[in-house]
Amino acid sequence: MVRAQDSILKYMVKIMEVCKGKGFVYGIVPEKGKPVTGSSDSLREWWKDKVIFNRNAPTAIAEYLPALIFEQGELDHGSYAHLLHELQDTTLGSLLSALMQHCVPAQRGFPLEKGLAPPWWPTGEELWWGDQGCLGCCDQAHGS
Repeated sequence: MVRAQDSILKYMVKIMEVCKGKGFVYGIVPEKGKPVTGSSDSLREWWKDKVIFNRNAPTAIAEYLPALIFEQGELDHGSYAHLLHELQDTTLGSLLSALMQHCVPAQRGFPLEKGLAPPWWPTGEELWWGDQGCLGCCDQAHGS
């Protein structure tokens, strides 16, 4: 988790530079363990002293998540892939860059320009595609 947090902070700072941002905050509440947070210097005091995410977020989730699940009928354990379409290309690229560093074997051994697909690259025939509503929709192996 520490390595992931370092990557998040690195990309948040980069996004701040590119977008000329004045501040950022983020918080993650894992299923187990303490919440993980980060902020820019400009918002750190407010984030820690006013929002108090570490203490308030788990309580808020316990309070609001059941109501949200009730409103929606049930928590959809299916696909959230459609939400990726709402992300800007630069945001999606930053997220993918951060995640690709943790792939085993490393992606750099499979250059896209050579058409080599790493073993972890989906073929479209995996069972989980059914959960995405896309089973069998990828005709070409390894997306090539």
